[in-house]
Amino acid sequence: MSGRADNTSPLRLVLETALDATVLMGADGRVRDWNRQAQSTFGWTCQDAVGRPLADLIIPIQDRTAHADSLRRYLETGVETILGRRIEVMAIHRDGRTFPIELSVARIDQDGEIGFVGFMRDISGRLHAERALKAERDRNQSVLDNMLDGFVLLDRDLRVLQVNQAALRMEGSTVGSMLGRSHGEIWPGPQAERLREQYKASLRTQVPLVFEEQWIDARGTMWLEIRTQPTPEGLAIFYRDVSKRRNAEEVLRASEARWRTLANVVPAIVWVSSAQGEIEFLNDRWFEFASDQASGIDSNPADRLHPDDARRAAALWAEAFAKGEGVGAELRIRGGDEQYRWFLSRSEPVLDRNGQVSGWIGASIDIDDRRKAQERLELMVNELNHRVKNNIAAVQALAAQTFRGTESLAEAREAFTSRLVALGRAHDILTRQQWDGSQLAEIAQEVLASIPRAEALTIEGPNVSLSPNAALTLSMAFHELYTNALKYGALSSSQGQVALRWQVDSMDMLRLSWTELGGPQVIAPTTTGFGARLLTRSLAAELRAIVKIDFQETGVVCTIDAQLDHGRLGLRPAMSIG
Repeated sequence: MSGRADNTSPLRLVLETALDATVLMGADGRVRDWNRQAQSTFGWTCQDAVGRPLADLIIPIQDRTAHADSLRRYLETGVETILGRRIEVMAIHRDGRTFPIELSVARIDQDGEIGFVGFMRDISGRLHAERALKAERDRNQSVLDNMLDGFVLLDRDLRVLQVNQAALRMEGSTVGSMLGRSHGEIWPGPQAERLREQYKASLRTQVPLVFEEQWIDARGTMWLEIRTQPTPEGLAIFYRDVSKRRNAEEVLRASEARWRTLANVVPAIVWVSSAQGEIEFLNDRWFEFASDQASGIDSNPADRLHPDDARRAAALWAEAFAKGEGVGAELRIRGGDEQYRWFLSRSEPVLDRNGQVSGWIGASIDIDDRRKAQERLELMVNELNHRVKNNIAAVQALAAQTFRGTESLAEAREAFTSRLVALGRAHDILTRQQWDGSQLAEIAQEVLASIPRAEALTIEGPNVSLSPNAALTLSMAFHELYTNALKYGALSSSQGQVALRWQVDSMDMLRLSWTELGGPQVIAPTTTGFGARLLTRSLAAELRAIVKIDFQETGVVCTIDAQLDHGRLGLRPAMSIG
């Protein structure tokens, strides 16, 4: 056919309805027909194109010789090169620009003449999209390959669609050995089956998962942190080896357990706080002391400080926080029994690698017993100094009074010795009581223990506490009364009796009496001896008492009336040393 095909022919209808650029070419390489899509694609109208060599219209100059050679060879030999194939070649537009097309050529003979039909499609947009998609995939792959985590993309059948370099390194595999293979083929075994169940659940529910799994293979045992993310293709899996972190956490837990054990073993209250001072840890000793188990970590020792110590402690802590330096102080803390005890408290800052305070750790040691013991010791030393001075004065007074009389030297020596012994017995009692005083009955029984006839003595009276001075003074008074009774009074006779009785009335007044009966007839002395002076002067002055001695013919009667101070005779000490 040498001209344009009849508009009513079937071939023409095909040309006009084809979506691709369609061209009819004769064996001479010239255009026989050219549809509207060809005009749109190459810029030449049908009128312009028909009769002209196809190579001049759409084939770039550099490819025209090859085109002519290929057509000639086919016509001479019948060897097909492009017939029946879909190929991509470059074409040229009427304006001179080149662009890619997809070409398919078939032989079509008409009226005995060899002809060809070519279907051509501009694939510039498709190639551009493919190149953009490839670039995007390359970028994505580059990002994935630079990740530290392993990445595997699975389809819905759990076959590998994509994998990154980290996963290849971790598995010791290549891309070719993994792509297209199923998860079960790459990772067989029951532990991998557990993972597949997790993956299937994530795919089924379309919910991401994050979990850690122990993995054992030829490399040994490791812990993997695995994250799944459902995607349109299937399931993206990210995983990393967290064995070092897990081991570090285990070491940290063991270290923390050892630290807590150590903190709970030490006999002190131990606490830890943040850099701002908020309590983060208190050991068991605190809860035992404060009986504050219910409140837990909200408990704060600072809330239990004695009001007088709280202000001082706040100032110390503020200065320590400002300077980032340790601080210590002796403070009173209220326990669960609502009683305050003294503690030696010390806190030190915990510094980070940059030398900044990251927290505080402190300990408080109970020194309440030590402080009380120290106070008792100081009191005892002071009391001892006082007692030594008093004893020296007492011995001097005993000596002066004893040796001042008309007795012979031997008698004076004996009286002086017995009086020192009586003084020593009173000291023994006070020493046993740590110089906190003693009981009236105890002093009387100790001084009068050597009476020849126990049945001759009666001691009766309620409990009356004596101060140390009162105990010494009464012991000397009882000794003088006993010595006088033994020498001259009731106890010098086998029938004699002595009664020592006392009572306390409603006004807290002590009324004590020494009564002798059954002894020789009493004759009142014409002079005042040591014993009488001790009773009526020293004892009366020491106890602020009224002392009377009545020399009745039937026996001596001595009465002592003294005011008690809350049931105690004599002044109370400033602080107990018991």
